[in-house]
Amino acid sequence: MKSLPVPKTGTPYIPGGAVLLTDDETGVAETCADRLAEFEIDVVVVKHRRSSEYIAGSFEADLCDPEQVEALLADVRSHFGRIGGIIHLLPFSKVTDISPAARAELEVKSLYLLTKATGEEMNEIVKAEKGFVFGATVLGGQLGFGDHRLDSLARAGDGGISGYLKCLGMEWPDVLVRSIDFSPDTDSKEIVACFERELSDPSGPFETGWRDGQRYTWEPISSGSGDLLSEPTLEIDSDSVIMITGGARGITAAIASAWGRKFQSRLILLGRSPLPHDRENGSTSGITGKAELKKAIMAEITTAGGKATPAEVERRYRKLMTEREMRENIAAIRATGAKVDYYSIDVRNHEQLSAVCDEIYTKYGKIDGLIHGAGIIDDKLVKDKTPESFNRVFSTKVDSSFAFAEILKPESLKFAAFFASIASRYGNQGQSDYAAANEVLCKLATDLDKQWDARVFAVAWGPWSEIGMVADLEKHLTARGISLIDRETGCRMFIDEVLYGKKGDSEVIIAGGAENLITPSTNQSVTVS
Repeated sequence: MKSLPVPKTGTPYIPGGAVLLTDDETGVAETCADRLAEFEIDVVVVKHRRSSEYIAGSFEADLCDPEQVEALLADVRSHFGRIGGIIHLLPFSKVTDISPAARAELEVKSLYLLTKATGEEMNEIVKAEKGFVFGATVLGGQLGFGDHRLDSLARAGDGGISGYLKCLGMEWPDVLVRSIDFSPDTDSKEIVACFERELSDPSGPFETGWRDGQRYTWEPISSGSGDLLSEPTLEIDSDSVIMITGGARGITAAIASAWGRKFQSRLILLGRSPLPHDRENGSTSGITGKAELKKAIMAEITTAGGKATPAEVERRYRKLMTEREMRENIAAIRATGAKVDYYSIDVRNHEQLSAVCDEIYTKYGKIDGLIHGAGIIDDKLVKDKTPESFNRVFSTKVDSSFAFAEILKPESLKFAAFFASIASRYGNQGQSDYAAANEVLCKLATDLDKQWDARVFAVAWGPWSEIGMVADLEKHLTARGISLIDRETGCRMFIDEVLYGKKGDSEVIIAGGAENLITPSTNQSVTVS
């Protein structure tokens, strides 16, 4: 952790409109509202309530329902005028009747919906006046990196707040955006005093933490292969059972092949797509050109009496290419000597995931390692992102990760690696949902590493060359000065991290050079503290 100067209390950053507080129902919102009122700021406290519709004048709504949020904000504007600030206090609430994944969705999605619906006016306000968005987290006051455990595993969901706000801050550069972390035993007056100090320091970093009167942020520590341990910390061999999510495609497939070459382990691959037939059937077999393939697909549809619409042709083309990639990758993995089991499941589905893990434990007696790489992206700015897209991207990683935390048997586990993204550590325009989800994984890994004997860590990957979810953006990223990770280097660095990494290094950045990294010219591993 990096200590920061404590700002002097001065004239705070007065917004050009009313301030909206989400109610924590523990007294923080009330104390905060009273203090803001002393500066003659209009304040409205809004409550989250699960309800079928919004009742005008109540300022109580289902904050995860886009229509109710819009109705709520219209009501706020009719009473208080435009909205110039948001302080998201919901993470302080004592919600215990929902799952950790559901709580994470509530905290993050409500913030997304509120900021999406106020973005236009907030960015208009700051052209002449001021506007801010603060989000509270309760990760211990040191952004989850301190020696202390989280007060509950569900708190890992707070990481989604900081991941989301880092991206929002990039998309709203003129708005004061900040994620502020606290210890769970911090009283409401101290919390509000810290908010006031943060408002007095608009030049501060996106993420700060407050503990025992000290102010913190994180910093990366540059490390090379020489910082790894000289001897392996765990034994991996052909009898090891390694579960890998993300299917037989992209980065996870590349790592599975490298793992197979080195260890010939039993690899349990989990993916959404059904396992394709051993051979491709139909008129497309042997055709490689995109235009020729689509022409053959159109002919197949027409011959069968269907309508070859562009959307249907594209859908079948993508399915065909996915099956080809999976077929080639699984064959390549098996050719290494690895034993491969493939399960087609939705890793977000707790029952499906639990059933597969039970089968593996029964069949092989153990799961030695987890490589959790499942995820999707659908990049759009907050103002353009739909709630459906946000839910899909966020839940794919978050729901499955909390499920693994519950389902895995830590007594037989040797390691668990969660694949995150450099976007979650530094933020990136258009990836608010993806960064939010990955920051939840990072906080979950950090806490599980303190709780379990096995090493648990998250890898904040930079973009890979030619494979992975950003392969199509390679030219764009290279033009920005980001050196991509080549396949061989990425696989080697990951396996080295598993074998020689240190317990306690729970978040590691592996990148080929990017803005904000300490030494961006070479591939490197960076530990975050």
